[in-house]
Formats: sequence, structure tokens, C-alpha cells
Amino acid sequence: MSNPTRPESYASEFCARLMAARVASGLSPQDLAASVGLDADTYAQFESGMLLPHHLMVPFVEATGANLTHLLSGRVSGRGSSRRASTVEADIARCLPRRPAALVMDFDGVFTDNRVIVDQDGREAVLCNRSDGLGMERLKGLGLPLLVLSKERNPVVRARCNKLGIECLQGVEDKGPALVAWCDRLDLKLADTVFVGNDINDLPCLELVGCAVAVADAYDEVLAVADVVLSRPGGFGALRELADALRRRMLQG
Repeated sequence: MSNPTRPESYASEFCARLMAARVASGLSPQDLAASVGLDADTYAQFESGMLLPHHLMVPFVEATGANLTHLLSGRVSGRGSSRRASTVEADIARCLPRRPAALVMDFDGVFTDNRVIVDQDGREAVLCNRSDGLGMERLKGLGLPLLVLSKERNPVVRARCNKLGIECLQGVEDKGPALVAWCDRLDLKLADTVFVGNDINDLPCLELVGCAVAVADAYDEVLAVADVVLSRPGGFGALRELADALRRRMLQG
């Protein structure tokens, strides 16, 4: 039996891949919108998950320089994709020692694509990326302290963290002091800590740590202060990208 939710889900995944290709190509949202004749408001709806009209698919992909076949299959590439990957690792190397003190992460918009599913009874659910989970597992295997620091109070945050075996502080309104207290408790240096976020309530933490990381679809204020900008959006392998880069750095001889 066919899955009636697959077309919308697949379109959302394609949208996220195309966004990643846009970032890799160095195009701004305004540049990409102009290249295919869209106004800014319509393009913003697309980046929020609106279905892409078929007649715009090829022009969008051509504008980013991505390979359509690779994009449809999930292999994001673009004019700058290999350069972006090497830049991520170079940026990490510039702001961190070989052995980071810890990795601290926001949840919504980092583990997820920042959307929420609400059923008819008001229950909420989110979608997470399994490859991110494996990335966290591999970092745990190297003994790197991990923390999820979230404003969200929904129990889905703790449920996901419990499954991954990651410490979780949720319902935190002011993340900066909470991060400082956690690092003090574990005797960790903020200057050697990595924080990854996506929204303006992450700014205090991003400004405190030695390595501030933003997912590809983070808000402009976050991108402006980030030491490292990942090529993948939140919920679509951004944490796996970061985890793999950190792991390679930690294993360097």
C-alpha cells in the first residue's frame, strides 16, 4: 500500500537539500529568488517547506550549480560543496584545540527542522535524523561530553536525549548562565567548548564559547556571529556533519 504522506515528506526533504546546495554555492536567498523570477515572500514560503512547482525545479537546481540526480537522491552537491566541507573543518581547527572540551547543542532547529507535528488532541511530535544520532554515539565513544540545552519544555526533547544517552537541560529561558554553570560543574573551559544553534535565543551561548556553530538555515543574527556555518540545515544531517568533522580532528595524530 502506498504511503499517502510520502510526497509531502519527500518534497520537504528535497527542499532542505536544495537549501543546503544554495548555501554551498554561496548564493543568498535573494539571489536565488531573483535568478528564477520569484519575489522574496514566495521564496520564503518555499524555504519554510512549501511544495516547489515542477516548472521551477530545474531552474532552481541549475542556479545553485547542483546535480539534479544527486539532489533527488540526497547527495547534496554544488559549486562550493567540497570547498564548504573543507572550510568547516578549517574553521573548527582555527577556533578549537585538537581536543574540544564539550559539544553543547540546541534541540529545535538543530536536531529537528524546526517544525512540529500536532495531532487532533494537541499532542506534539518532531522528526529527527538518525544519522545525527549515530554521529553523537561516535563522539560519545571518544569521551566527549555532550549536552542538549533547550528552551523547549515538551517531553519529546528529553525522550530523544535519553535514547541517545545525552545529558539534557530543558525549559531553560536564559541559556547563557545555564551553560556557564554546567561548564563550571564539570570543570570545562568555555573557550574550548563548541555550541551549535539556530535562533536568537542561542546568541548568549554562541558568544560565550570558543567555537560558535550555526546550522545552514540559522537566522541571520546567528550566522553573523558564527565561527562555523554548516552546509546542512537543522534536522537534515547538520549534527552528523559537525560530529564527523570534530571526530576527524580529535583522531588526528
